[in-house]
Amino acid sequence: MPPPPAATRLSQPRQLVGNKAENHIALVEEPAKVSPEGSSGHGLNFLTWLKGGVISHRIIINDAKARVHTVDGTAFLVSPDIFKRYALDHPDIGREAKERDLEAWQVVQRSFEKLKKHRKTGAGLNIWTCLVKGPRKSKQLRGYLLTEPTDVFSEVPYDNPVISLAELVDKDTSE
Repeated sequence: MPPPPAATRLSQPRQLVGNKAENHIALVEEPAKVSPEGSSGHGLNFLTWLKGGVISHRIIINDAKARVHTVDGTAFLVSPDIFKRYALDHPDIGREAKERDLEAWQVVQRSFEKLKKHRKTGAGLNIWTCLVKGPRKSKQLRGYLLTEPTDVFSEVPYDNPVISLAELVDKDTSE
């Protein structure tokens, strides 16, 4: 008789063989439970909250105070500000953060990173730098560049004309 398939939970049904009841171990497959650190729950909830906020206009995009912009054909999430805003809207994350000796926004950010829904820089970093050129001054923003803009936008808006990726600007000036 071949061995039973691997599983995560055991049950012990009784089977009648002849006049005698025998215990047999039956394996039942269940999805494995994941520890909070390995959980992508906060990351998925964050993306759902973000997309809902963008669609409902609770979260503004491509504005001077916005924490979400369109850059290089996709969404650019200003970090850590967008994660801090999510953490403010979800104070229950604070308890888990305290247990892990982190800030609430860091728990969300790490869960988001584990989803691997963002592009990495040429140097393999998670965080991109964008240059903002305004009429009076210029500044830098740092954040995540999503691989799929539809993770945030139902329809992808035009790129914000005053923001550009620093990495692309560096390449343009070195050629």
